[in-house]
Amino acid sequence: AEERLFSHGCVRVRDPERLAKLLLKEDRGWDEKKVEALLEDWDTPNNKIELDHPFPVHNVYFTFVPGPKNTLVRLDDMYEHDKRVIQALSGVPFAKIAEEDPARDQQAELDEAAPPAVRRAMRCSSSPIACATSASTPRAAVSA
Repeated sequence: AEERLFSHGCVRVRDPERLAKLLLKEDRGWDEKKVEALLEDWDTPNNKIELDHPFPVHNVYFTFVPGPKNTLVRLDDMYEHDKRVIQALSGVPFAKIAEEDPARDQQAELDEAAPPAVRRAMRCSSSPIACATSASTPRAAVSA
């Protein structure tokens, strides 16, 4: 059976409390006790905190990890990144690799499922000309 993953933009964090303490100390100057008090406050339904400064994030995706006795263990490559890396290293043009990226199909499906107002907003953000044109031109004449 084909297995397919959909991302909701979530990223797993090994130690979220530690990350919160580091970020809030750097961003707001909060000490650990203030963060701990916030995390222990179960009466507040939403304790979302907007950071004042962006911070860099580096995501990694491993398909091989160290195994016992100096071996490598291969993990499932659910996103087929290894295939694209091998193609790039073999000289396949990047445009060709991008054409075959399964994320493009997934994005097209998500775009098609979006309500019309959302689809129009997506076009406007990627092409202001299409947005301006769609306001005065019949829908069939506007290219997506």
